[in-house]
Amino acid sequence: MANLVYIRLHGHARTYASSYSKPELAYWAERIAQWNKQGKDVHVYFDNDAECAAPFNALALLAMLEISQGFSFPRVAWERSNTLRRMK
Repeated sequence: MANLVYIRLHGHARTYASSYSKPELAYWAERIAQWNKQGKDVHVYFDNDAECAAPFNALALLAMLEISQGFSFPRVAWERSNTLRRMK
């Protein structure tokens, strides 16, 4: 059995353009947590970048995993996200 899970997310309503909702990301967070408990390495690739949703969806998913599963991620990503939000 493979120890690697690769998830490629293209957007849900409009391929490459639409953003994921919190419930949709929560679904993936739960699945990722389950795979992680099985000792699998999980890689998620957000390809819904036509309207710049990918980085925000990725950071939201990381936050869900950090809060619900106790995962820890580098603070650099959070700092960049906050900078991008201030620029809008």
